[in-house]
Amino acid sequence: MVIQLRLIWSSSDVTAATLVLLSLLTSAVITISRVGFGHIEWAASSRYTTLGTLGIAGFYMLLLRDHLLGVAQEPADRAPLRSRLFSALLALLFVGLVTANSEGVAMGKAERERRAELQLTLLTFETQSDEALQALLPWEGVRNEARFLKAAGLSVFRPPGRQPRNALRKSGAGPP
Repeated sequence: MVIQLRLIWSSSDVTAATLVLLSLLTSAVITISRVGFGHIEWAASSRYTTLGTLGIAGFYMLLLRDHLLGVAQEPADRAPLRSRLFSALLALLFVGLVTANSEGVAMGKAERERRAELQLTLLTFETQSDEALQALLPWEGVRNEARFLKAAGLSVFRPPGRQPRNALRKSGAGPP
């Protein structure tokens, strides 16, 4: 059996391949830069994963195009195999998507709890130690900043009627 590899690229193929390449190169640069700081886990932060999703979109574009054109151009006896392989790849991508999204939901819940703790720390800044306030901001003037926020009625010191609609209190986790 002879397998031929055709490299005929349309503009949509170039776009999809560019998205995949951009994603891979960006992920490599982010990984290398995070290792330089000694915190590889920072590379998984949500601010760094956006460009990675472009690679997934490009991969989907390449798979879909290859599947649709391949089934139309191949003999009928090879089309079912291509369809099964394409279905298996889509299933793998779906499992990865579900796994990533469920992990993201769990991370979101943990982040919500962490922010609620930080809100409580800021609300009780007068009785908090300097070390506890350092968790809010990494400089010495946090207590003075908190006094200003309280006097101006900003941030967590905002009156209840002026709370934004997406406040943490919605779930009951936030401070009063």
